[in-house]
Amino acid sequence: MEGFLANILKYLLFFVNFVLFIAGCIVFGATVFGAAILVDSPKFLELFEKTKDVVSEDVDTSGLELNIYSTGGYVFLALSAFFVIVSFFGCCGAWKESKCMLGTYFTFILILFIALIVGAVLAYKGNLKDKIEKPLYESISMYNDNPDLTTEAKEQALKQAWNTVQRDLKCCGVANATDWKNATSAGWSPSSVNKPEGCCMWKIGVDGEAMDISEDETAILNCRQMVQPLTDTNQVYYFDGCFSKFEDQVKKNKTVVMWATAVAALLMVVTLLIALAMCMMVE
Repeated sequence: MEGFLANILKYLLFFVNFVLFIAGCIVFGATVFGAAILVDSPKFLELFEKTKDVVSEDVDTSGLELNIYSTGGYVFLALSAFFVIVSFFGCCGAWKESKCMLGTYFTFILILFIALIVGAVLAYKGNLKDKIEKPLYESISMYNDNPDLTTEAKEQALKQAWNTVQRDLKCCGVANATDWKNATSAGWSPSSVNKPEGCCMWKIGVDGEAMDISEDETAILNCRQMVQPLTDTNQVYYFDGCFSKFEDQVKKNKTVVMWATAVAALLMVVTLLIALAMCMMVE
């Protein structure tokens, strides 16, 4: 393939596919991270499972079935991996000036473009906030801080799940620590506290770093008894909500994936046109 225009198209296709390769790697990495948050987080999975066990039957818990979100995520993960391979294939086709490789590449890119859009829609069409928040609030209202280990196994499991999530994520409640005022039948132990001990495993130090106070019973008790205004800028404990943190993580990852996908989709249209032009020029 000779000529100025032909060489321009050749190197342009090579360059664009190199950019697509990088974008594909970013999408793949971000999707893996998103799947880890949404699907493979044992803390939230356990909490969701225990919540389904104790909430009343009239509460819709379908949002706690994470497979409706993870299916799209796994499709997107597979597409992004295939995307990386195809873009590498496109680089080779452009460099070797192979009509067969370029034709095959064009077909793959066209299929991949359609599948990428479908995967993006499937991955993020779920309404996390509406379907997950309500059952979690319901589980708070049914929380028991001092369950009978022999007759209230489900309540004990829910208590342990909430404490594990709050301890590990440094959070408290669904939206914030005030959610626990709705635990009217919690039977707090001791009676002077107003939140689970999982909210009080960490303290914010003067330098802003987390301080482990899990071995300090006095500090834990003071935290559990504390009523701190949410407008107080001098936060001492981690009283931000657990679902709020979970949602923020998903939204941050979603932004990365969607921007990378938008760039990749635009470049794919360009490569389709270039690959078609090169196929017509190669003898």
